[in-house]
Amino acid sequence: MGNIVASEFMTVDGIMGGPGEWQAPYFDDDLADVVNAGMTAAGALLLGRVTYEEFAPFWSAQTVADDPGAAFMNDTPKYFVSSTLSSADWANSVIIDGDLVAELLALKKTVADHGKWTARPRRARRESARSTHPRRPSDHLG
Repeated sequence: MGNIVASEFMTVDGIMGGPGEWQAPYFDDDLADVVNAGMTAAGALLLGRVTYEEFAPFWSAQTVADDPGAAFMNDTPKYFVSSTLSSADWANSVIIDGDLVAELLALKKTVADHGKWTARPRRARRESARSTHPRRPSDHLG
């Protein structure tokens, strides 16, 4: 059974944001190595609608010649949490729109490695609050 691992970019003073909002000037080869190691260990990606809308047009148009990460981003199974998306055209994408806890429990059983969760801070806080033990959201997910 896989685990769900949250992965976020945050400054030491607590500022969080999406790719390109603040970290671009600090993204060097060392940080790229850390990010790549975490990403390639993931058996799937768990993302929200906003991230889908940002990532899908960019990554679906990339090849390995354009960016070495394109193979991972396009070939890895991707699960998008959304109550408003009606289709996901990006390769290997699935929309999760039902009972999130039940869907995540099922997903954990199908992903052998860990799933990498990338979410906006608001969604991460909201989903953590749905847990029976807010300080340890993973307790609720088995």
